[in-house]
Amino acid sequence: MDEAIALHEQTLAGRQQLLGESHPSTLASLGNLASAYRAAGRHEEAIPLFDRVLAEAEQLLGGDHPFTLLARSNLTSAYEADGRWN
Repeated sequence: MDEAIALHEQTLAGRQQLLGESHPSTLASLGNLASAYRAAGRHEEAIPLFDRVLAEAEQLLGGDHPFTLLARSNLTSAYEADGRWN
């Protein structure tokens, strides 16, 4: 899992540098890194990233865009995995 996280971190850094922070591909990489953190049980790192992806997707693409809906679902799943049911 550490290798996958390292690759996601490298990909994110490259996309941030090349495309900028709010580019859809950068947001996708950020979400992928958050998913890897969640899969590794690193919820305290995953949730803020999922939250950021959702906030930026809503601003960039709107609340009803499929990517935004996926981002919302991913954040919800991260909350559930962290035991946040309320």
